[in-house]
Amino acid sequence: MRINGEVYVCCHYVAYFYDAPADATAEELGLLREEAKRHAAERLVQGSSTGELCCLLRDGVECRGWYNIGGFESRGRPGDLTPDEQSLLLYLESRLVDHGGMLQGGPGGAMNGEDFDIAERWHASGFIEFDELSEAEVNRRRGHTHRCRFSEEAWRMAHRLRRLRAEQETSTLIAEEKKMTTSANIV
Repeated sequence: MRINGEVYVCCHYVAYFYDAPADATAEELGLLREEAKRHAAERLVQGSSTGELCCLLRDGVECRGWYNIGGFESRGRPGDLTPDEQSLLLYLESRLVDHGGMLQGGPGGAMNGEDFDIAERWHASGFIEFDELSEAEVNRRRGHTHRCRFSEEAWRMAHRLRRLRAEQETSTLIAEEKKMTTSANIV
């Protein structure tokens, strides 16, 4: 039977499938899922985005399949993040740098429900740590409700995204300066 699934490796969406025995147990399906995640993580480091999967189950039964990092919608490069994900990543980075990762949720907070959903998904994948503070800590922290920490991959992606934005901004400024210079020369 065909087993389809998806996992997150850091912030990378990974789609996979296996051809598995029809009587595969829940434990074996979990093993296939973990194997897909492990294999994709190894290949991600090597720069590969797609490849074959092979996993041995009970009695040497071999399950073969395929994985694709990025699945049907890539989240592996800053340019592939949705605008909301880009904004959230850079917001979290600024909160880490300026406020030790302290965040305020709820009314008056800068994060909306979709931001929390993204942060929870990233937390589940290990891309970031995203924890709710205890009531005593909330009171002590003057309304901050959550704390965020970045994985190395999150720091790398935030840096790449900041650099891309800076380069775009620089290009825009250079184009505007050329336009102003040209206009000034015409007058």
